[in-house]
Amino acid sequence: ISGTDPVYDSGLFAVNNGTIVGLGVVDVAITGGLTTDQQVGALTGSNKGTIQRCWATGSIATAALATGGLVGQMTTGIATVPITLTDSFSRVDITNPTVSVNSHVGGLVGDVAAGFVRNSYATGIVDTNATRNDWDFSGGLAGEIKSSATAVNCFSTSLVDGGLDTKYHSGLAGQLGGSLTYAQTTAAKAVYNALSVSTFSDIRTGRALNTFKTSSYFTDTGSGWSSAYPWDFTAVWTISATANDGFPTLRAQRVGEPVNTEST
Repeated sequence: ISGTDPVYDSGLFAVNNGTIVGLGVVDVAITGGLTTDQQVGALTGSNKGTIQRCWATGSIATAALATGGLVGQMTTGIATVPITLTDSFSRVDITNPTVSVNSHVGGLVGDVAAGFVRNSYATGIVDTNATRNDWDFSGGLAGEIKSSATAVNCFSTSLVDGGLDTKYHSGLAGQLGGSLTYAQTTAAKAVYNALSVSTFSDIRTGRALNTFKTSSYFTDTGSGWSSAYPWDFTAVWTISATANDGFPTLRAQRVGEPVNTEST
C-alpha cells in the first residue's frame, strides 16, 4: 500500500466500525508520503470496533500521525460498539520519521486513545528517527495509552529506537495516561507516567529474554500476578521452543495457518 492522500486512514481496512475476527495480514508493505493527518496500521488505520485473534507481519514506513504494527489508532466510534483488541499480535517493523509534534508509533497500536487491549503482543522493530526531544511517543506495544484506555496481559520484545527523544519512548508505551497492568517488556527503560491517577502496577521492565520463555514466570503467583487477570496457559497462551523464538504465542493463531481448521 502506498499513497499521499492526507484524508483517509490506511491499512487493509481504513476504519473498522464493526468486528474483525481471525484475520491475518502477512508480509504487508506500507510505504509512501503519508501525512501527519493519518492513522496507519497493517490491519486497520482506525479501530472503532472489535478486533479478535488477528495478526500482521511485514513492514511499515510512513510519516503518519499514528502508526501501529496492527492498528494505527483505537478511538471512539458508534456508542453501542465496544472498542477492543484481544488475542492478537504484530511482527511488523516500523519506521516513522516523526515529522510533527504528537506523533504516536507502537509495535501493536500507535495510539490507544480509547478501549481495551488484552492478551496481545508485539515483536517488531520500532524506529521513530525522532529529531527532537518533545512529544513524539513511541513504544514496543503502543505509542501512548490515554486516560480512557486499558491494556492488560500484554508483552513486547520489540526493539525501540526513540532517536533524539529521551523521555517518551519505552519497550511498552511512550506515555501512559490510562491503565497498563500485568504487562511485560524486555526493554529496561521505564514507561513515562503522564498522570498521577494512572494505573501503573505490576509492569515488568528489563526482563531477560530467557525469562519470557518459561510459562512458570507468567503463572507463578509469587510474581505478583492478579487472579483477576491471569496469564492463561491452558486456553489462551502457549510456549514452544520452536515457535515465536521461544516466547509465548497465542493458541488461536499460527502465521501461515488458518485460525479455524474446522470443515465447512
